[in-house]
Amino acid sequence: MKKLALGSLVLGMALISGCATQGQCDATKNDPSMFEKLNCDMGGGYQQQIQQKEQGVLDARAENALFRAVYADIEAERHAVRQDLRGQQQQLAQLQGSLDQLLGQLKKKYAGKQDTLKQITELEAQASALQQPGSNDPRVISAKQKQLVELQRKISRLELSLGY
Repeated sequence: MKKLALGSLVLGMALISGCATQGQCDATKNDPSMFEKLNCDMGGGYQQQIQQKEQGVLDARAENALFRAVYADIEAERHAVRQDLRGQQQQLAQLQGSLDQLLGQLKKKYAGKQDTLKQITELEAQASALQQPGSNDPRVISAKQKQLVELQRKISRLELSLGY
C-alpha cells in the first residue's frame, strides 16, 4: 500500500510540475529537480540527447574518414609528381651525358680545324651552362630539356655540315 501511495504521489507531482519538454531536458544542468529528472528519463529526453550526440560522433568520424581519404590522395599525387621529377632528372642527365660524349668525339676528330673547334667550344659552353644545378621545379627541368634538345639539333647540323 505504501508503494502504491508513493507511486501515486510521484505521478501526481509529475503531473503538477508539468511535462518537461525535450528542450528542457539538459543532462548538463547543475541542479535539476527530482521530478524534472524523472520526467526527462521517462519521457525519453535524455535518451534523445544521447542519440543526437552519438549521431554527431558518427558524422564526425565519417567526415574524418573523408579528410583522411583526401590526404591519402594528395600524398599519392605528391609521390607521383616526385617520381616524375626523378624521371625527368634522369632523362636530363642521360641527355647531358650523350651531348658531352658527342662533343668530346667531335673535338678529337677536328682538333686541327679552328673554325669547327670554335663552334664545338661554343656548343660545349652552352651545354655546361645547362648542366649547372638548378631548381627541382618540373618546369625548369622541362625548359632545360628543351634547351638541350635544341643544342643537340645544333650539333646535328654541325655534323651534317661536316659530312656525316
